[in-house]
Amino acid sequence: MCIRDSVRGYSANLVKREQVDGVLLDHQFVFLKVRNERLDAAGLVAVPFGVYMYFEGPDDLKDREVLWVKGQNNNKLMAHEGSGLLGLLSVWLEPTSAVAMRGQRYPISYVGMENLLQQYILRLQEDKRQGVPEDFKIKVIRGARVDDRVCTCTQVTHPVQRPYFEKYVSRLFIDDETHLPIRYVTFGWPERKGVQPSIIEEYTYRNVKVNPGFTEVDFDPKNSNYNF
Repeated sequence: MCIRDSVRGYSANLVKREQVDGVLLDHQFVFLKVRNERLDAAGLVAVPFGVYMYFEGPDDLKDREVLWVKGQNNNKLMAHEGSGLLGLLSVWLEPTSAVAMRGQRYPISYVGMENLLQQYILRLQEDKRQGVPEDFKIKVIRGARVDDRVCTCTQVTHPVQRPYFEKYVSRLFIDDETHLPIRYVTFGWPERKGVQPSIIEEYTYRNVKVNPGFTEVDFDPKNSNYNF
C-alpha cells in the first residue's frame, strides 16, 4: 500500500516521546485523524492536508485538542487546553509559534506517517551526501514486532560521531501487511562506552484505520464532537 496513492486518510492512536531542548519528555498519547493532501490532474491541491489531535495523556495534556488544515484559516491551527480556564478558551496560533511548539519537537505540519517517511528519506539522503560508506551500517530485521503487528525494521547506525550526523541510530518499522511506517525511533550517541544511548524521538502508530471516510466535518472546528 502506497501512502501517496492509496491512503486518503486514517485514524490512529499515536504514542510519542521526544527530546525538547535536551530533555526527554514523558510519553504523550494522542488520538489522531490525518487527511493526506490530494492533487487534481493539473497538480493543484484538491484536498488539503489536515490534522486533528486529541490528547489522552499524560494528565497535564489530557483533553487538549488541536486542529490544523494546511492553507486554511490563514494557515493557523486552533487549539485549547484540557482543563482550567485555558480549557475553555480556543485560540488560533501560528504552527511554529512558541505557544504552539511548547513541549513539542516538531510543528503540527510534520505529523503523520507520510511526513515521517519523507523526513526519514530526506535525512538519510543528506547523511549520505555528506558521509562516506564506512559511516553507515544498515541492518534489515525481518519479523520485528510492533505490538501485534509483524514488521520489517531498517536500522541505520553511524558508528563514528561526526558533526553532520544528527543521530547515532535510526530504526524505521514498516508493517508487513499494510506497508505503512508505524514506528520510528532514533537515539543519540552514548555518553561513554557501555552506556545505553538516549532516545531522541520515538513515534508509534497503533490501531491504524485506513480510509475511514472522513468528511469536511472531521477537520472543521465547528464539529459538534469537538470542544473548540
